Amino acid sequence: MEYKTLTSLSANLPADFKPSYNELKTSLMALADPRRQTANKRYPLWSMLLAVVAALLSQQLSLVAAAEWLAAQSETT
Repeated sequence: MEYKTLTSLSANLPADFKPSYNELKTSLMALADPRRQTANKRYPLWSMLLAVVAALLSQQLSLVAAAEWLAAQSETT
């Protein structure tokens, strides 16, 4: 599997690039879910990735910080 870094991705974007929530959600929904097909998949992959993007945009720059920030959010925020 080939991975791209944020630096290589952002180098191709215009300076005024501001995707909408719906554009981001649609892009994330198009990704294939590499997890096994089990009943343990509580959340869709796109929703977990969208939550991580929100945490990163809120300056939560470590996995622990992101997890704590996400746990503190309510479903209405």
